[in-house]
Amino acid sequence: MTTALELQHFAVLSVAFYHFPISLYLTSISNNPCHLTCYYTDNEPVRHATSRVVRGLALPWGAYWCFSGWKTIEQLEPGDTLDHTFYFPEWPKCSLIGSPWTDDFAEDLAKLYEPWGSHLHEYNLWFIIADPEAPVITFPDENLHMDFFGCHHAGVQWIETDGYLPLEGPDKAPCYFYGDTLELISPGHWSSIVYGFFCKGNGEDMLLYLTLTKKEFSIFPNDSGFFIERGIHVGYQHIETGPVKFNLLDLWKATRTHFGLDTNYENWYISQYEIACRDPVPALPSSIKNAVFALYYPPPKPPVLRWFTFRGTIQDELSPSVTALMSHCHPGATPLQKFEFYDHPRPTYSNIYEPNRSGQTFTPTEAHLLTKVYTFIHRVSGTYPTLNIEIREAPDDTPTGPVLSSGHTPWALIPEWPDPAWVETEMSFFIPKPGTKYAIIAHTSFVGQGIIRWWRRSVDATYPRGIRIYSTNSGNTWSKFPTQDFLFQEWGIPPKGDL
Repeated sequence: MTTALELQHFAVLSVAFYHFPISLYLTSISNNPCHLTCYYTDNEPVRHATSRVVRGLALPWGAYWCFSGWKTIEQLEPGDTLDHTFYFPEWPKCSLIGSPWTDDFAEDLAKLYEPWGSHLHEYNLWFIIADPEAPVITFPDENLHMDFFGCHHAGVQWIETDGYLPLEGPDKAPCYFYGDTLELISPGHWSSIVYGFFCKGNGEDMLLYLTLTKKEFSIFPNDSGFFIERGIHVGYQHIETGPVKFNLLDLWKATRTHFGLDTNYENWYISQYEIACRDPVPALPSSIKNAVFALYYPPPKPPVLRWFTFRGTIQDELSPSVTALMSHCHPGATPLQKFEFYDHPRPTYSNIYEPNRSGQTFTPTEAHLLTKVYTFIHRVSGTYPTLNIEIREAPDDTPTGPVLSSGHTPWALIPEWPDPAWVETEMSFFIPKPGTKYAIIAHTSFVGQGIIRWWRRSVDATYPRGIRIYSTNSGNTWSKFPTQDFLFQEWGIPPKGDL
């Protein structure tokens, strides 16, 4: 028997997370009905020891946590509930850090030098510029520097990279180029330093150029930024000499966009590189001194944690209960997944036009956040209906209670007869309970708007956790067809990080 004291308290039994790119939903289940508020902070709590005086002696006794800079967010459900949903529009994501090198790499760099070569590790690909002798490696200000002398038109031209070097690396980190030429040895007539990267992918080749020009001299005074040379797409960017860091993926996208080509970069990689000092007059020698050049992917940051706990009320009275302190790191958006569905070949269809509505009941078996519903439909030629989708609970296959999720698809996205297709409807977010039966209800907006035909199996349908239902009075009463099922799919996001 539950006592009055026990009814004043609550305990959180589980916590789950549903991740979007920069936001998330958090759900929790409690042992008693209550109304919860989540207290959260990005500041790591500090543990303070406490003591107790016993016979004049201060003895260690326990500890408390300093929870600073906290904010609050209330559950979405009204009143006291056992299931609690919280929406965080912003949650710090575990991301990438941009420091490409530190003194920690010193031992590896002792093995760096190979004539015209490179040294590859998990996140960085280092290139050495042409020099007949090994460079002197130093780390001033945590920057790698290699001191050497080159030759006339100093540099490396069209050297193949060591292995596969994609434009996007670990954890979707873009490939960066860093270069710093501290000194150029020449009679003063040098024009530019050119960084060129030869990219391959999708059956095409592309040359990306970044050109650093001397402030008072340029051999490309009228350059508009992009031009085509020998059929290869080339992007030029003129800046003063000095340290430079740029995102190769951004430069690639800008070049592709300029020429109106596709921007699918996943299959592209850097196959060769060129780094050279160029003179307007070939007879004039030029050398590079104190130079550093590197291609690298930023290594991942340590996890970015957000700390949180719960307090709550029971029957509008503040409960003395406080949950344990928890933390969570946002791992990035979770890919959508298909959950309940039926896609058997469709020999017939049902007409949907207000007040005639059709529905398909379904019973989820896994926890997830429902985001989309697909229906296999077409519209009658010459009609322009809007498809409205609603989800309600459906015990005994009869829709009841409030609309739990809804969405709309305009007529322009619905194919005309005779070409039915899977049509996507974005739904308001909803977390169905495994083992609970729901109904997907389809209808048009008003009488005379048009006709939608939803394809279905007419006999011996095999979806095991629901049936086709039909209403002729806008959903006031429903007829049931146990051997028939509509073609449908419901998609969503599975939970992660269950506590």
